[in-house]
Amino acid sequence: MLRTKEPNIETEENGLEYFKQPASSTLIKILIAFLLVSKGQASLSVEPEEIVKKIFQLAKDKELKSSKKQQLKIEEMFNFKVMSNDILGKNSLKQSPKEVDWFHQTIKGIITKTIYPKAPNFLNEVKIEYKNIEKNNYRATVYSIVKSKGEETEVDYNLKLINNNWKVVNVIIDDESWVENISEKVETVIKKKKWKGLKKLLTKKLKELKK
Repeated sequence: MLRTKEPNIETEENGLEYFKQPASSTLIKILIAFLLVSKGQASLSVEPEEIVKKIFQLAKDKELKSSKKQQLKIEEMFNFKVMSNDILGKNSLKQSPKEVDWFHQTIKGIITKTIYPKAPNFLNEVKIEYKNIEKNNYRATVYSIVKSKGEETEVDYNLKLINNNWKVVNVIIDDESWVENISEKVETVIKKKKWKGLKKLLTKKLKELKK
C-alpha cells in the first residue's frame, strides 16, 4: 500500500514542516491512500455462491454438533438479526428493544439447535448442484438443487450485502420460505396468546432443543 509521509510529532518543527507541504500535494496523497484502502475493503467481500458453498462445507463436518468453533464460522455467514426482524415484521414496532433482542436470540437458537445435529449426516448423503445466481447491488439469490435418493429439492438462498459482506437472511425450500413460514406461525400465536404466550412457547421449544 502507498505510504504517505507522516508528521513527526516528536518536534514541533518537523510537524509544522509536514503541514507546510503544498495543499494540493497533500490532498492528492490522502485521496490516493483513501482509494487504496476502499479498494482493499471492497475485495474482502466473498461472492454469494462462495458463501453458500462454504456453509455446506462446514455443515458437513461431523464435529458440527459439538464444535462451537465450527458453529460460529457458519453463524458469521448468516445475519439472524435481519432474519428475525423480517419474521417479526410490524410486531417489532410494538415491542421494546429488549423484547426484540430476546426474540432475535431465541429464533437464532431454535434454528441453529434444530439444524446442527442433523446437518452432517444429511449433507453427506446428498449431491448439491448450483443452477444460477441473481444479484444486484445489495441483494442476491443463489439457486440450487439438492439431490437425494432419486429426489430433487429446490433450495434457494437469499443474501443481503451488509457492511460489505454477503450474509444469508432467508432460505427457501421448494417455494417454502423460512421467514414467511415462521412469521405466519408467530403472527398466529400473538393473535391468540399475545406476546406473553409467544415467549412461553418459544422459550419452552428452545429449552427442549438444548437438552
